[in-house]
Amino acid sequence: MNKPDNFKELLWNIFSSGLPRDYNLEPLRKILLLNFIILTGSFFLLLFGTIEFLLQDYILSAVNFSVFLLVLGLFLYLRKTRGHYFVSLIGSAITGFFFLFLVAYGGVGN
Repeated sequence: MNKPDNFKELLWNIFSSGLPRDYNLEPLRKILLLNFIILTGSFFLLLFGTIEFLLQDYILSAVNFSVFLLVLGLFLYLRKTRGHYFVSLIGSAITGFFFLFLVAYGGVGN
């Protein structure tokens, strides 16, 4: 296998939680979408948490990093169990509480 094929297989393994390509289409689609949302959200949580830390907004930074750790836990749980229904419910609840906190806190600089 050449390097592009190895990279494609690595991406497939990450986004599909290790499922084969011929897996049942509906759960595979949900798992792919959940992993894409989790990984994209994690990137921005880390980015904004770092920016807030540099701006010395330690409370908002700590909450961002805490939500990142919770979402990372969901990513690992999804990879281990393939329980996409549970991950989608808990992920939605975590995101909802995080957004409520952001509205109540006022964001960077209030």
